[in-house]
Amino acid sequence: MKHFLIISLLFWGQITYLAAINPKPFVIPEIKEWKGAEGALTITANSRIVIDKEYVELRQIATLLAQDWALLFGKELAITTGKATRGDIQLSFTSSKKIGNEAYTISTTDRVSLSAATPTGLYWGTRTLLQIAEQTKDQSLPCGIIKDEPAYGMRGFMIDCGRKYIPMDYLQNLVKIMSYP
Repeated sequence: MKHFLIISLLFWGQITYLAAINPKPFVIPEIKEWKGAEGALTITANSRIVIDKEYVELRQIATLLAQDWALLFGKELAITTGKATRGDIQLSFTSSKKIGNEAYTISTTDRVSLSAATPTGLYWGTRTLLQIAEQTKDQSLPCGIIKDEPAYGMRGFMIDCGRKYIPMDYLQNLVKIMSYP
């Protein structure tokens, strides 16, 4: 009976431990690789978008992320250069040759570190962050590591602008909506 009690306690302790690990976040398209951890990070009004070096591409992507964050959540995130601290979103380029042009990695602990080899990969990573943050009222992001890249090399949509006039602002909005994975 004593052994049964110990085994039962160990079994239930393991179940409790597994339940604390964050499940894979739901995004479209689905994330390729997820390693969940415990806890979540809430992006607040004091959070910043931090770029590690002053590159034009990093600044542009950080600006797009800040604008979209303000539009979706009503929170202005400041953009700064340097080291990220608790609650910040760090954007950086990696020199790894092992990842594809549109691949990215997101690591969420007490801060978010988003890295990619190219501006395109970094941009797709910001779209994933927005999708995950949109799923909770307080814009919390589950702790864990995402490694993702597109399954297909080409994204597309066809619209016939030759037979019907379609205003340019409508087309620009449509492209923005489509870029939101």
